[in-house]
Amino acid sequence: MRTILCKPRQWLLGPLGGLGLLGTMFALGVPSGCTEVVVGDLTNKPDAGKDGGADMRDGSMPPTPIGWRWESPRPQGNNLRALWGSPGETAAGDELYAAGESGTVVVGGSTGWQIQRSSSFDARTILGIHGQGSGAQATVVAVGLYDLGLRRQNNTWTDLNPILGTGDGNLNAIWATASPGEYFVVGTTGRIYAVRNHGSSFTREGMGVTPDTLFALAGVAGSGGISSAEVYAVGGNGRIVHRQGGTWTVEADTLIAQSLNAVWVGDGATTGQVFAGGDSGVFVVRKSGTWSTEVTPTTAQITGLWGSGDELYAVGAAGTILQRKGGVWKQEAVGMTNELLSAVWGSSRGGQNTVYAIGNAGTILRRSGSNWESLSTRVTAASLSSVWARSSQEIYAVGNDGLVLRRSGAPDSGTWAQVAQGMVMAQLNGVFGYAASQSAEPDVYAVGGQGSILRKNPAGMWAVEGVLLTSEELTSVWVGADSVWVVGRNGRIGKKIGAGAWMPDSGPAGMPTTETLLTVWGFGQGASQVTYVAGTNGFLMRRAGGVWSQEAIGLTTQDVVAVFGPNEDSLFALGRKGAVLRRNGGSWASSPISQLSGSAAGIAGSLNPTTGEMWIAGTRGTILRQMGSSWQSEPTLTTQPFSGLAVAGSNDIYVVGPSGLILHKF
Repeated sequence: MRTILCKPRQWLLGPLGGLGLLGTMFALGVPSGCTEVVVGDLTNKPDAGKDGGADMRDGSMPPTPIGWRWESPRPQGNNLRALWGSPGETAAGDELYAAGESGTVVVGGSTGWQIQRSSSFDARTILGIHGQGSGAQATVVAVGLYDLGLRRQNNTWTDLNPILGTGDGNLNAIWATASPGEYFVVGTTGRIYAVRNHGSSFTREGMGVTPDTLFALAGVAGSGGISSAEVYAVGGNGRIVHRQGGTWTVEADTLIAQSLNAVWVGDGATTGQVFAGGDSGVFVVRKSGTWSTEVTPTTAQITGLWGSGDELYAVGAAGTILQRKGGVWKQEAVGMTNELLSAVWGSSRGGQNTVYAIGNAGTILRRSGSNWESLSTRVTAASLSSVWARSSQEIYAVGNDGLVLRRSGAPDSGTWAQVAQGMVMAQLNGVFGYAASQSAEPDVYAVGGQGSILRKNPAGMWAVEGVLLTSEELTSVWVGADSVWVVGRNGRIGKKIGAGAWMPDSGPAGMPTTETLLTVWGFGQGASQVTYVAGTNGFLMRRAGGVWSQEAIGLTTQDVVAVFGPNEDSLFALGRKGAVLRRNGGSWASSPISQLSGSAAGIAGSLNPTTGEMWIAGTRGTILRQMGSSWQSEPTLTTQPFSGLAVAGSNDIYVVGPSGLILHKF
């Protein structure tokens, strides 16, 4: 596993910085007093949010249910970075510990999952995990970003304080010896630690051996405790370090220049051999004390290795899975996933291996026999841009490649299905609708690239509309009782009044704006209908009585990405970098929200159609709920950036985002 620290306590540039894939921005903690416990399974029915057993305890604090659940991916959607398991008598009995971003730990296997996350440790990314024992008696130690250390012992997760070093580096990997409570840990700036008493004691070793970041380590199986352990660690610039007789030395110093991200020590038929893989598919092997390179059938970055006997498995970027058997390489599970796979682990019984791989978007795969299957599920792999709720039993979400999803059924048991299939292939950016009454079929519109407009009419039929309106990308749509408004790039504004045709509209005095418009909102109908549009560089316009006027001039230069509110005297505008404006008494003013400061920003807003209560979704997993004159943070399950939010009813809320992310509170 490879992580690049770019700026202390602000950005993580993921495990594939060299490939240009950015990681997510993360929070350095969870809201005060927040305890989060979710029990996941492999059905499509959301869990009840209750404690699944003693394994979910957070010290002596009784577990409390939370409202937010993962509907996609399942069992959860945070990027997974580290994997360890305890073998069962059969594959069904294998118990996995998968961990990653947002402090996530997923425990379970083919029979179900528990998602463990607690206020006893913060939302820093976990990069390495290893343990000893099994079941309730298992002791597990995890390490990660900013020298994070966690321990699960006696069914309880605790933080291993104080922070090691300055807290500005990473602990990237951990390996357990055969002696109870003893481990080795490696990290940035060549740091190596001998760990005793299950993490209670960290002792620095190998100081000065290398300044390069070490990304992985492994030892000789059954080698005993720390005093006699033989261990290999690999890292940046092709660095390989070897511990023997208690002394660390550098090996194969000029063999390769690429970073090595994974290492495995052979057993059985490969006893005495050591394997390491890294960037650009490089692979090196140590035989009879000598290191040499070996060609693999990939140029993708290798991030994880696991083996048993003469079988070795490698995983990496773009869903890469390789098998090396008897010294011969082949690719496996081609096309099964395009997600980065970060770690691999397996169990061996009677010469038969069961292999697991984990990665981005909560991906969990298993190889049983010779076939790979997914133990995680997603409604869709496409990124979702917007969501609108007609009621608790009818929700729509849109995204890439003309995707339109509809959720039907009760909040605790509804299902998602694709609708309007193949009508357009452009990305859809916005969805909105209107229903004349609780029992009426809603009018629903979705807009996107190439001027695409899709409509579901009150008869329930989907059709393409407005084909001659514009070829510019449309970014947002608002639907009222007797009008529909769309906006897009280069100042495009379109309207449809009643059953009439689509027509373009322009700005003040008939002069169209050149700003890209990113959001539209409206109130009322007929002659009293009012429309707001906003976009790049703080541009905001209001249309009333058929006349446009520019408002909020000079209040912000940020792109305005959302305008929403229950009425004109409680209207909010959200800037792309955290600015918040409020309209009251006919004028706009800056109205900062503390949670949208620094690197967090609001992206979308929505309101309860019956009570007018307002909600905001944003970057860094931000979800805010209006409480009187203030905004309250919602404890959610991820720090990923959201893209849309919809209120289906009181305490029935949806947020959507990248890679098919759907969170639901009910």
